[in-house]
Formats: sequence, C-alpha cells, structure tokens
Amino acid sequence: MTGIEPIACNYEKSINSKYTVINGFFPDGLSTKHTKTFDFIIFNDVFEHIPDLNKVLSACNNLLKPTGLLIINLPMNTGVFYKIAGFLSVLGKKQSLIRLYQFETESPHVHYFSEKSLRKATEKNKFNFVNKFNLHTVVFDKNIRERVAGIGNMSKLKSLVLTLIILVGVPFLRILPRDTKCFVFKKVKGEID
Repeated sequence: MTGIEPIACNYEKSINSKYTVINGFFPDGLSTKHTKTFDFIIFNDVFEHIPDLNKVLSACNNLLKPTGLLIINLPMNTGVFYKIAGFLSVLGKKQSLIRLYQFETESPHVHYFSEKSLRKATEKNKFNFVNKFNLHTVVFDKNIRERVAGIGNMSKLKSLVLTLIILVGVPFLRILPRDTKCFVFKKVKGEID
C-alpha cells in the first residue's frame, strides 16, 4: 500500500512508522515516471477538499487497474448536522456551517456532496457506482469534547453543554440522515488505462 500526504508533520510520522508514503498532493505528487497501477484508490475524508475533481478523477481512472475500485468516504450535505447548520445559518448563526466547511483551517472544504452530485461527478469521469454504506459521524470517545471545542471561540461551559447534548443524542443519530458515508465505484469496462 502506498499513501500520499501533503502535510509535512503527518508525512514524517508516516515515514517514521515505516509506511510507504509520498509527500505531496494527488496526483501532482506522483513522479512523472510513475507507472504503477493500483487495485484501489481511497480518499478518506479528503475528496471534499479537492478543488479540481475532474483532474483527480481522471488520474484515478488512469492509475487504477481494469478491475480497480475507487473508494470515497466523506461528509454529506444531506446529513442531520449539515441540515441543522444550514437552518441556523438562515437564522444568522453561521458559526456551525463555517465549522463544517472548516473555513478557519488551512484546508477548508470546497465541496459538500449529496449522493446524487457525487455519483454525477464520478459517472462523468467514467466510474460506475458499486455500493455505499453509512459511517458513524459521532462515536463515544474521549475526543468528542475536543472536537466540539474546535467550533470557533466557544466558552468552556458552552462546549461542555454541547458535548453533553451530542452524547445524549448519539442514539438518535442512528435513525436520522447520516452525515458521513462511504461510496465504492469501479472503472467503466472498456476504458483505456
């Protein structure tokens, strides 16, 4: 398995852990001499950050073996958190939507997809839909409060209250529209590698 990582500190951690990693952005970080093809290419919470989707999807098509799979997991604009943030934004409370788009980070989201828009983008670039499944957006772990605290300049009390609301609400999230999904696509048969 080969990874590609643009952030220097994450790249260093990966190299120090003996992983095979290329430092750079996909596909530009690959050497022009790169001829290896892959069984699968995975975008793990990355696809929503990519400005030029057609360039990246075309590169995926060229780099995948004829039976190769493209796997994308990402946040959805049809999920309950996105819907709530959108509603709050209409009321003038934009901080939740700003947090979801990660505008206050060095790598904000430039897209938020629905299943329909993601399938349209991949089909345009010669991929067929294979499968999808839901992922857990919120899990019971020690990082929930830290993640909530990352929503702008929030007081400790407000952060604690919001964390408790989320923890109590987690069981209900299982029945509401999911915020994070994983999609599997395959190359259209007959496409030239």
